[in-house]
Amino acid sequence: MAAFLRRDVYIELDDGRRAIRGVLVCVDREGNAILQEATEHVVGAAQPGPRAERVMPLVMIPGRHIVRVATKEVSSLYT
Repeated sequence: MAAFLRRDVYIELDDGRRAIRGVLVCVDREGNAILQEATEHVVGAAQPGPRAERVMPLVMIPGRHIVRVATKEVSSLYT
């Protein structure tokens, strides 16, 4: 994951319902990720709105919950 530092990334979580997009600023040895200017998205939400996404200035994601990390170039993940 260190190759993604200071890049806009999309992280899928293991609960299958949520994904978080933001700038990856730190990864520790346990694989925990810290994202800046992050937005949490509810995967499969029928319509965008206050319940479909939440903005967080800084968030720590435990590595054990990370399923997949992708950069912005993988545009199909952002739809």
